[in-house]
Amino acid sequence: QQLLHPLQIKLIEYLSAAIIVHAKFLRDILIRDYGVDKKKIAVHPEGIIDDLPVIDKNEAKKKLNLSGHVYLIIGSFVPAHGADIIVKHAKEIGKTILIVFNTNPNVYAREVRLKFLKEVHEYVKFHKLGNIVRFDLRNVDSNLWRLYICASDLLLIPYRNSGISGSGPFAHAMSCLRPAIASNLPFFREVLREFGCIAIAKNENDYAHVIKDAVNSKNLKRMTNEFKRYKNYYNFTMLGKRYKAL
Repeated sequence: QQLLHPLQIKLIEYLSAAIIVHAKFLRDILIRDYGVDKKKIAVHPEGIIDDLPVIDKNEAKKKLNLSGHVYLIIGSFVPAHGADIIVKHAKEIGKTILIVFNTNPNVYAREVRLKFLKEVHEYVKFHKLGNIVRFDLRNVDSNLWRLYICASDLLLIPYRNSGISGSGPFAHAMSCLRPAIASNLPFFREVLREFGCIAIAKNENDYAHVIKDAVNSKNLKRMTNEFKRYKNYYNFTMLGKRYKAL
């Protein structure tokens, strides 16, 4: 890898009119570690859908038989995405931690997901957390995915993978104007520096405190307003114009 990666990146630089990355920290890595010409690099985060209909939160909760605060975990259910971190602090966080698992047989890395689901489910059962943690195991299409996000008060993104430069659940939360609690990774720190639409847990023991602070109605309103600003800046229409400008 030490030999192959620099050669690949130099070849990409040579053949490309521009190199587009999703985050500034990736641009910095290309410049610092691989000597890529900074004039060739453009930073454009993943796009946010402009006109996705937003479902009223109370209406969405009613359709899903939910009430009270809802802290949502949805997306690729793999160890690197950290659902177990949240479950281990369930008593401190409180109800309802909602874990949505897509049972679609064609989903990527299905065996890995099923194994991890079993581990997390057994932990919840052993520690008698069933009154706090709810599992919804079903085939989740795009409409149901949006319904779950709209029903949530906070989207939880406790990722462990420091190299990520985006997140599907995060982008959908933006589209539906739902605040998020994220892990202390470079991508999320970048978002927080420019927009106040997320809150970051400093470490695995910090989630309960950050969630309780964020779910305060005043903080939720502020974060939602910041989501609107992020969405206006990084929606597909605006990003399309920036790509064309290249």
